[in-house]
Amino acid sequence: MATSTETTAQKPPPQEFAYLPPPRQDIGYHDEGLKDKFIRKTKENPFVPIGVAMTTFALSYGLWQMKTGNTRRSQTMMRVRIGAQGFTLFAVLGGVFYTTMKARKKPEN
Repeated sequence: MATSTETTAQKPPPQEFAYLPPPRQDIGYHDEGLKDKFIRKTKENPFVPIGVAMTTFALSYGLWQMKTGNTRRSQTMMRVRIGAQGFTLFAVLGGVFYTTMKARKKPEN
């Protein structure tokens, strides 16, 4: 009796993807865990995790101040949160722009 992996390996690809070329084996693909991917992405664009941390802090502290009744500090922290979200957005866009420019400057082999 054939196992499920042998059965699926022998099936042809679905017709909806028949127009795609088969995957290349020479491109150096490797499985990457969540921790490895997080570390790699943080090294590529370190400002995004900083912005996320600032946003999280401002939101958490602002909600705590709202709960304790300090409305002035709560409003200030909500405004800081908006600024931190803007910082994070520009960090993402800057990282995409930098990666795109770096890919364009890479010499073709």
